[in-house]
Amino acid sequence: MRSISALALSAVLSIVSGSVRADTRASPGLTAIHPMPGLVCMNLVPDALLDPALGVPVHAGPSLTSPRTGFAASVVIARDAPPRDGFREVLWADGTSGWVAASALQPWSNPWAPARRCRVSYMTDGKLGFDTH
Repeated sequence: MRSISALALSAVLSIVSGSVRADTRASPGLTAIHPMPGLVCMNLVPDALLDPALGVPVHAGPSLTSPRTGFAASVVIARDAPPRDGFREVLWADGTSGWVAASALQPWSNPWAPARRCRVSYMTDGKLGFDTH
């Protein structure tokens, strides 16, 4: 089983200069403490990744007119709940929330390893992260 911090996977959301950045390196020694019920891993839909210059905005509330708080990485942590006004609630690694257009998200999958699963977990660094197995 491989545990990766939400700050250390391309699936990660961290605010850097008003945008979301990702680091694809696993953090040595970081492990999942326990899964987080009610949270799921989600990918951006392929069309959302076609033009990285545009990015997929994360809003403060479930509305296009709500202030933008950053941009979604290729994988996000989302609440396992139905969309609200066309938006899904997503969480940053520190647990603060934002909202992404539901049409930009799909269930998590790994096209290079279809049998792998992703589970949102509380990590040894005290943040939310991804436990893939």
